[in-house]
Amino acid sequence: MVIQPVVLPFMNSIQEDVLQQDNARPHTTVVPQHALQSVDMLPLPARLPDLSPIEHVWDIIGRQL
Repeated sequence: MVIQPVVLPFMNSIQEDVLQQDNARPHTTVVPQHALQSVDMLPLPARLPDLSPIEHVWDIIGRQL
């Protein structure tokens, strides 16, 4: 699992951390939810790509190709 060795140390190293993740099944299971209890989470409603920063990045990349 990447959360404990990578994500948590990174999130703890920045002062104002907020994690935004989609509602994909791997993100909503017990193990990741338990591991991320100490992290402030920004909920992302299902099917609202305008609120997902990565969707804007993919749009920019797509227009550059």
